[in-house]
Amino acid sequence: MDIRALGCVVLERTDPARWEHFATQVAGLGVSPALREDGVLSLKTDDYAWRLRVVNGSQDRFLCAGWELAGAQAFADAIRELDAAGIAWRRASAQDCAARRVEEMLSFTAPGGLDCELFRGMVLDYLPPAAPAGSPRFVTGYHGNMGLGHIACATPDLAASHRFFTQVMGCLARRISCRCICRLTLRIQDRGCTSCTATIRATTASHSSRAQRPCRAIWCT
Repeated sequence: MDIRALGCVVLERTDPARWEHFATQVAGLGVSPALREDGVLSLKTDDYAWRLRVVNGSQDRFLCAGWELAGAQAFADAIRELDAAGIAWRRASAQDCAARRVEEMLSFTAPGGLDCELFRGMVLDYLPPAAPAGSPRFVTGYHGNMGLGHIACATPDLAASHRFFTQVMGCLARRISCRCICRLTLRIQDRGCTSCTATIRATTASHSSRAQRPCRAIWCT
């Protein structure tokens, strides 16, 4: 898949007001001035309309990870790749897309149980986060093209999760240890870069190896 970045994250919280205090006063995120919904807290870090969405609910839990696709063709290709992998998916309604401020979106559950969304065309409002604490804006690249950053997720089936995220989603395996810890890094595309390299590491208790392979990454020099 032509995934640009981890674009957003959605959480469910039993006490959104308490979470808003943490997000704005401690983490340095700003409340999105353009998104005001009852029971929903939308937080921003950069030019994107929002990056973190906290919804009021009966549990404290992670709801989904939103992965940003490069465009309309990438969205259509992603659907074909999910179908080929036998992954059931649901296209978001126009109302859901409007609430998320995206042009197109679909949702699915990855092997291992991680709920995911694929989207394209999130609105850029160019409004500063204006957080009471923290920097004026987080470093996320040109108009946010570096994305939100990363997430760490547990899975009951490491092999199935590794296979899906590397073979279908297009991630790179960065480290697999004897303690069954797997770190996956998106191969983020930077148009025009041909000289950078990505480091692939495999580590066990008694052996460490390193190899390099060409890639296109937004953090290259």
